[in-house]
Amino acid sequence: MSAESSCCPPGSHGYLDYSSYQPTGVKKTLDDGLELYTAGQPGKNALLMIPDVWGWGGGRTRALADQFASQGRYVVVPKLQCPPFDGGTDGDALPKDFDFGARMGEGMGFIKTFPWDVLQPKLASVLGHLAEVGATNVAAIGFCWGVWVVCKTAKAFPGRLSCAAWPHPAVTQLEQGAWGGSETEVVSHCTFPCLVMPAANDPDTYREGGAAFSVLKANNAATTCLDFPTEQHGFMSRGDASNADTKAAIDRALTATIAFFQANSSQ
Repeated sequence: MSAESSCCPPGSHGYLDYSSYQPTGVKKTLDDGLELYTAGQPGKNALLMIPDVWGWGGGRTRALADQFASQGRYVVVPKLQCPPFDGGTDGDALPKDFDFGARMGEGMGFIKTFPWDVLQPKLASVLGHLAEVGATNVAAIGFCWGVWVVCKTAKAFPGRLSCAAWPHPAVTQLEQGAWGGSETEVVSHCTFPCLVMPAANDPDTYREGGAAFSVLKANNAATTCLDFPTEQHGFMSRGDASNADTKAAIDRALTATIAFFQANSSQ
C-alpha cells in the first residue's frame, strides 16, 4: 500500500452496523455549537476519543466510550467531520453505506476538506470543556484517522494530553499521503507514553524498529507496541465480533488500553 492511496489499507474492515447497541452516554452541545457524545461523570480523569472516518456514531465507537467510562473516566467523543458526506453517520463523517475501498478517491477527497486549521478550533473547544469540568489528567485514543488528529492535538496543545492509545493508526497515510508532511515530524510531538496497536495490513512504521515507533519510543520509554498480526485495519472500532479471533483481538486491545491508561493517566 502506498501512503497516497487511502487512510484505510486494502483489506481493512468496512462499516460495522452496531445499531443493536443501546448507548448509556448522552449527547451534549457546547456553547460554540460543537456536539459531543459523553459518557461517565466529569472528574479529574478524562478520555478524549477521536473516531475513525465514520465519525462519532460509527461502529462500536459509543460502546467503547461507555466501556472506558465504566472504568471511572469522563469520555468525550467530538463530532468533527461536519458537514458530512451524503448525510454521514448520525450527521457526521461518511455514511454507513460508503465503501472506502471502491470509492477511495471520493473518501480521501472528503477527508481533505478537514485540514488541521479546520479541526484545531474544535479540539480547542473540547479541551476547554474538559478543563471547565475539572479534568486535569486527559488521556486520548484515536482510531485510524483519529490517531492523526491526536498527533496534531499534541503538537498544537502541548502538555494537555497525558498518554494515548493508537489502535490501527493512519498517521502516515494522512500526514504524508494527504497533506505532504512528515510522519516522523508530526509524531515527534507525542512526548507522552503511547500504546501503538498496528494490525497486519498497517505500515511497518508503527512496529518495533519502524520509523514512527522509534521516534515515539525515543520520546518516552513507556511507549509500547502491541502488534495484532492476524487482524486487519479497523478491527477494534469496526471488526465483526461474531468472529471468535476478531472478538479476542478486540478484547485484548480493550484490556491492554484500560491497563495502559490506568498506569499512565490516573490520579
